[in-house]
Amino acid sequence: MNSEFFALCYHYIRKNNDDPFPRLLGTKISDFNNHVQMIKEEFTILSLEEIQSIFYNQNEVLGNKKGVAITFDDGLSDQFEAAKILSENNISGIFFIPTCIIKERLPANPIILHYAISIHGVQKFIDELKIVFD
Repeated sequence: MNSEFFALCYHYIRKNNDDPFPRLLGTKISDFNNHVQMIKEEFTILSLEEIQSIFYNQNEVLGNKKGVAITFDDGLSDQFEAAKILSENNISGIFFIPTCIIKERLPANPIILHYAISIHGVQKFIDELKIVFD
């Protein structure tokens, strides 16, 4: 029984040009588009329903390719572009949205840290942390 698959997790899907946070590490939209094309050729892309079926009903990954789930962490606005690309390719993705942005209307703490590092650089961020924690 082929019930094995893996999850490919994306975090930031960044603009190709004019990115206001160029030091924020992430996948460029054009690269993500290329990834999607390669993934379609090489893997069986699983929806959340198919993953649940594999776990609960012990179904197999269909086809002779390895299964993959495409996931996105933190529900960021730049993932909207990824959702469009997936939709254009008739692919399901799994988007994990932190509930803090619904209740508090603020980004999750890791996101704040990522953007602070992208603005000020790693060294400045570490120097400031040392001041706070000393």
